[in-house]
Amino acid sequence: MSNLDALEREIQQDTTKLMQLESSLRTLQSEKKQKEDEVSKGKEAERELRRIEGEERKIEGEINTTKNKQDSTMRELDRVKKEAEETLRKSREQQK
Repeated sequence: MSNLDALEREIQQDTTKLMQLESSLRTLQSEKKQKEDEVSKGKEAERELRRIEGEERKIEGEINTTKNKQDSTMRELDRVKKEAEETLRKSREQQK
């Protein structure tokens, strides 16, 4: 069962990471909106906007990667649970 616990821990860690990344993304998007409003004030704001957009793309990529990893881990967890159930079922049949 430690394999199941490890997979469940990994899913929880990924969920926590997603929440942190999504919070960071919201913060950056808020910052991006402020910088977009300042772009007309000068080139420095435009450079800062490009930096923020790059960070935004990076975080969005991390979110997608983490979601894909979490989906894969959930599928693995389901597979391991089914195997455990099948093993238990066979064990019970043999005891009869």
